[in-house]
Amino acid sequence: MNNNIKKIRTEQKLTITKLSELSKMSTTYISRLERNKENIKPSEDTKEKISKALNKSIVEVFGKQEEIKDPKKTNANVKNSIKKEAGAVKKDEK
Repeated sequence: MNNNIKKIRTEQKLTITKLSELSKMSTTYISRLERNKENIKPSEDTKEKISKALNKSIVEVFGKQEEIKDPKKTNANVKNSIKKEAGAVKKDEK
């Protein structure tokens, strides 16, 4: 996940320690998020705390949220589309 935590934090002249205090998150965790080498996926609550501490929106700090697709729903949608198309073909054949 790409994020702008460090960029925004340094623009605001905040230390990790100060951001930690403001967000009630540990300095270690914030540092790990900033480095983004461990592919950590913060919870919505964490995103909100850090964004509020930086006075920015979640989108400004973390970017757009990736759409989470439920494979069961996706498969069901595909099956429904196939059924609809099959029904349309049968009607056209008549």
